[in-house]
Amino acid sequence: MKLFHEPLLHFVVAGTVLFAAFAWLGDSEEQTKSIEPVRVGDGELKWLTETFKGQWQRPPDGQELQALITELIKEELFAREAREMGLEEHDTIVRRRLAQKLEFLLKDTAKVVEPTVADLRKYYEANLDLFRVASKASFRQVYFNPDGRKDAAADAADMLERLQAGDAGDVAEFGDRFLLGTEFKNLDEQEATGMLGEELSREIYAARTGSWAGPFKSGYGYHLINVSERNEQGSRPFEEAREAVSAEWLRDRQDEVSRDYIARLREKYGVVYGDEVAKLLSPGPKADVASR
Repeated sequence: MKLFHEPLLHFVVAGTVLFAAFAWLGDSEEQTKSIEPVRVGDGELKWLTETFKGQWQRPPDGQELQALITELIKEELFAREAREMGLEEHDTIVRRRLAQKLEFLLKDTAKVVEPTVADLRKYYEANLDLFRVASKASFRQVYFNPDGRKDAAADAADMLERLQAGDAGDVAEFGDRFLLGTEFKNLDEQEATGMLGEELSREIYAARTGSWAGPFKSGYGYHLINVSERNEQGSRPFEEAREAVSAEWLRDRQDEVSRDYIARLREKYGVVYGDEVAKLLSPGPKADVASR
C-alpha cells in the first residue's frame, strides 16, 4: 500500500498520461492537417449554374443556387466518406461510370488534333470502300400472284415470251396488282432487298438493262423484270465525301488513341487470367502475368 503513496510513482503515472495525451493530440492534428477540405469556388458555382440552365432553360435564382451548393457539398462529403469506407469497391455501376468518363476524356483528347486536307485525302485514298456510292437501278415489273392463279409460274413464262417478242401491248394491262407498285426509281440493292427480298434483288441487279427477264420467284410470287437504268457502284468524289471522311478519320483516331492507352495500362497494371479464363480466351489475349 505504501507504493501507491510514493510521490515518484505519481510522477511517472502523470507523465505517462500526459505523454499519451500529447501523442494522441499530435496524431489528430496531423490527420486533420492531411485532409483536404471540400472547396466550392467560382468554378463550381459556374458549373452548377450552367448545368441548371441546360436542364431548365433558365438560370437558377438565389434560393435554387443555395440549394444546389448545399447538395453539392453533401454529395462530396458522402462520396469522400464512402471512399474512406471502401464502398466503391466491387461496385459494377461505379466501375462502369469511371470507365466511361475516362473513355470520354480519351475521345476528347483525340478531337484536339485537327486533320489537314492532306491527312483527309490520304485517309480517303486508303479507304475508298468506305465512301462508295451503292449501285442503283430503275426498273418495272409484271407480277403474277400464285394465290389467284392455277399456275402463276407458267403464266409468267408465257407473258415473258410475248414481252420479248414485242407483241404484248401495254404492260400495265397484264399481271396482277402488286401492293408496292410496278415502277421503281433509283433503288439501291439494300432498298430493293428490303422491299422485294434478297433473291429477287440479286436477280434485278444482275439483269441486263433494256430487256425483260424472268420469271423470278420471291416470297410474293413470280415477277418479270425490265431494268431501264442502272448506275454502277463507284467512289464519291473527295470534295463530296469530305465531311464523311473527316468523321471516319476522327473515329479511327479515337480508336487508335484508345488502343494505345489500353496497351499502356495493361503494361502498367498487368492482367492475370485464371486457368479457365485463359483456356476460354485461347488463342486470344495472353496473360501479362502467368495465370494462377
